[in-house]
Amino acid sequence: METITPAYYSIDLKESDLRVEASNDDRAGIARFTPGRSTGDSFYVIVMGFDTMYNDSTVRILSESSVEYSNPVHRWYQGTGRPAGFSGHHMLRFSRPALSYGIIHGYTSVRPGEKNGKSGLEGPVAAYFEFTSESSVSVAVGSSFVSTDKSRVNLQAELGGNAFDLEGLARRVSDLWEEKLSALDVQNFNEREDFDATVTESHMRLMYTSLWHSLLLPRHHSDSDGEYLSFGGSLELMRAEGFTYMDDFSAWDTYRATTPLQLLLYPEMAEDLVHSLVVKAEQGGWLPIFPAWNSYTAEMIGDHCAVIIADAFVKEILDKSSELANVSYEIVRRNALELPPVADYLEGKGRRGLESYMLHGFIPLENSLPGSYHSNEQVSRTLEYAYNDYVVSQFADILDFKDDSELFSFRSENYRNVIDADGVGFVRGRHRSMEWDGDDAEFDPNQKYSWLTEATPWQYTWYVPHNVEALIQLYGGDKSFTDKLNSFFDGGSYNHGNEPDHQAAFMYAYAQNSSDGAWRVQQRVRSILDDMYRSGPGGLPGNEDGGQMSSWFVMAGLGLYQVCPGCGGHSEYVLSSPVFDLSRIRVTEGNWFEIFAVKSSDSDMYIQSAVLNGEEFDCAFIPDRVIRAGGTLKLTMGMYPNKTWANSGRSCLARY
Repeated sequence: METITPAYYSIDLKESDLRVEASNDDRAGIARFTPGRSTGDSFYVIVMGFDTMYNDSTVRILSESSVEYSNPVHRWYQGTGRPAGFSGHHMLRFSRPALSYGIIHGYTSVRPGEKNGKSGLEGPVAAYFEFTSESSVSVAVGSSFVSTDKSRVNLQAELGGNAFDLEGLARRVSDLWEEKLSALDVQNFNEREDFDATVTESHMRLMYTSLWHSLLLPRHHSDSDGEYLSFGGSLELMRAEGFTYMDDFSAWDTYRATTPLQLLLYPEMAEDLVHSLVVKAEQGGWLPIFPAWNSYTAEMIGDHCAVIIADAFVKEILDKSSELANVSYEIVRRNALELPPVADYLEGKGRRGLESYMLHGFIPLENSLPGSYHSNEQVSRTLEYAYNDYVVSQFADILDFKDDSELFSFRSENYRNVIDADGVGFVRGRHRSMEWDGDDAEFDPNQKYSWLTEATPWQYTWYVPHNVEALIQLYGGDKSFTDKLNSFFDGGSYNHGNEPDHQAAFMYAYAQNSSDGAWRVQQRVRSILDDMYRSGPGGLPGNEDGGQMSSWFVMAGLGLYQVCPGCGGHSEYVLSSPVFDLSRIRVTEGNWFEIFAVKSSDSDMYIQSAVLNGEEFDCAFIPDRVIRAGGTLKLTMGMYPNKTWANSGRSCLARY
């Protein structure tokens, strides 16, 4: 049997008849091993320093009830195999002395009584502790990315004098998660004749599990006293003052829904997110693209840490008149305009292909992006840089840097250079000569090409989040655009298991006076929610990708999705079809934004009419500032679509 909650984990190991339980805070935790009747006279706990690739792990037994070990961290992606400049350090204390202990070298060499070990060519190193089966054994674990001494400090700071009180820790952490998850309150009412408690329970489990997943990354990297080792491997000891230093930003994935969700429900996170990215840039010299392992990686594409930063300011969560705003902008601006020296570029710093992008207005196929972890992918990079440039233009605008705003706004139109609207009707690779790649007759929009990132032309064709209205015109106008979207979905080309087209279902709402407008958003999104997510094992449609897959479910399940994060005047959410009868978003303590979806049956997925704060609301978009002010949106739902409701695209926003 296995039990998982945000605060507690347990599993029964049948072969050894052991029950294993665990709970943890940020930097320390407790595990407990309870033998069963058939365990035998004793059982072993093995503490492994697993590092077969680099042979750098060390284990040191301090006594019959304590051990420490360190695993040096090595980089992946750009710089694979090189030291990341820090280690994972752990201190373990057992609740009672072991019957025996020793070191295991490799997989077969057992050395009783030995206290020190290091991984080697023969395999990993581990410490073993043998305990009698007379009672359970608990182990308190402290961790640090600075030193083993600091792992002791963190253990004391988070567990104090209750180092083996598993139930007490689980209760405390459960209370912390309860407070965190209660920023969102969703309910279904049971007055309806077809009310199904089983369906409601499944949706509730999915919603709150997804919200939990959305908060797991980026993670806290600094110690309990704020210390951490400098970003980029310099080994300098730093201290986070006034914020918690965070790492592992899966930015290419999470800027889409995870960060907008975090900023919506937990605006206090903005300080940690932005400060962490800013100090990374200050310590390493350049704003990272995909910071992981406290290092530059050049994994994935785009410049989406700039989006995370800008979104916090354009939504006015952080003060645009602060010193942090100006420092942040200069860092973002540098990434958009300057190319790092070759040595820095090879370390994974800076936008890949920026020189070509600025020279040609796109990245030609002749530039295969040497020195990048991902080669090629020129079209995807062009599209994403164009979006990034628009975000920078909006950031510049709120800081009154008008010349910069105009420059980056102009560059944001570069998506036009890689969309063959008059030919094959899709995004397409392009040569320096301006000729399109390949023959029109051989072009296949469902094929993956080297000039795209993990997707097909069908899936990237919708990637103009900052100017959907212009994209509509490129594809022949509103009806032609929605017809194309229908072909995309009905033909099976949509791939929810990866991120490039995650916004596509919401783009119907931008069409004006189309028979396939806002109601299609409601239909497509509900179909994805129902078909792609399950509450059991294998319940996600793809890699969690730092919380993005779950965050999409949370936002779409609320009936909200931001197509263009960081876009200033585009800081609004597209309305879809809420899963729950009532969804409450805590905007400040005691102040909520409530979304009522008034239904007569579970099959009522289509919005018939809407009332916002007591006034008729005929718009498929709702501004971020409206939600943050608190209030009530009442949606009357029905079984059949109302094709005339909210059929004016974004123009309706002028009234709200």
